[in-house]
Amino acid sequence: MDSADWLQNGFVLFGGFLAVLLAVTEFFSSPFKRSKFLFSSALLSIGVLQLSSEFLLEKGNALPNFYVSFHTAFLFLPAPLAFLCVKSLSHEADPASDLRDVTLLVGLPFLSAFLYAQFSDLFFAEYVPGTCKFLECGMFRYLYCIAAVFSLVFAYRILRISVPIRNFRVRTLLVIFTFDTCIVSVLIILGAIVDVLFFKTALLIVTLVVCLLFVLGKRYPDLADNIRSEFGKTKYARTRLAGLNSDSVLERLNFLLDSEKIYRNEGISLTGIAKDLSITPHQLSELINQKLNQGFFSLINGRRIEEAKILLTETDKTVLEIAYEVGFNNRSSFNESFLKFVDETPVSYRKKYKYKRL
Repeated sequence: MDSADWLQNGFVLFGGFLAVLLAVTEFFSSPFKRSKFLFSSALLSIGVLQLSSEFLLEKGNALPNFYVSFHTAFLFLPAPLAFLCVKSLSHEADPASDLRDVTLLVGLPFLSAFLYAQFSDLFFAEYVPGTCKFLECGMFRYLYCIAAVFSLVFAYRILRISVPIRNFRVRTLLVIFTFDTCIVSVLIILGAIVDVLFFKTALLIVTLVVCLLFVLGKRYPDLADNIRSEFGKTKYARTRLAGLNSDSVLERLNFLLDSEKIYRNEGISLTGIAKDLSITPHQLSELINQKLNQGFFSLINGRRIEEAKILLTETDKTVLEIAYEVGFNNRSSFNESFLKFVDETPVSYRKKYKYKRL
């Protein structure tokens, strides 16, 4: 193996570990949302695929059947998980149908591919550890091609959802990732049919995309909210606010936030506030997106941070005490939100303010 191969293998492994790290970070970040869970699941599946693919390329003819079958099944996970994530961001997801969608689009293809690879007579006839590399077997070529076409279907569905979006940055981002999925899918097909070099190229491209996701996450921490807001604008072309006195509802909402300080309740929810305002959750969500140009949690956390800034400069309470008082349930989520809205940590903000007073 020459230096170029070492660099290539190292880059692919780096992409796999980075995807797993991003998945874990996203999963445990607050607040919990369906879209974040689905996004972290998609990242985790990509990470597992990157790592397992690298091992298969190096030692495919020495690995047990179970490992190879498990890897093959994972080919069917990233695309549907990404689609469900975008669907959730677009407000098209119905919580009652989540289990059905995950079962039909994720669980069923994964289980079917695994069982076929593990127990098919064709599998046992062609793949015997030590005699045949996995991409040289017809069964694996067949499954790889199916997985690639499967991914292309979901790439098309994501593209259809993103077409009505007017925001250039959000629309371009979704189109780029859809286009990337298409390229990777085509390369996987070529890798299965023509030469394994195409498959290796696909792994390198996936690593580049994972690195791009990492950079975007750092550069635009509120990107998910922006995407959700843009989808909201598109969806609300046929508004639910007809006949509703929006100004009156907003006035009551501001009263609840400013006077009653309902954001201090760590269990606050869109449904609960909508009930207090005598409107539906969908109407409240549309109202916040259309009139205030932000998402529900951005609104709530923004109010929390504004009060936290006052408490940090006018009291001697600890950062953790302030976090609890304004509605956060742990210091980590408080620090994350504070950094997002103020562009610095609570501790540095307090120190800077005290320095100015001196």
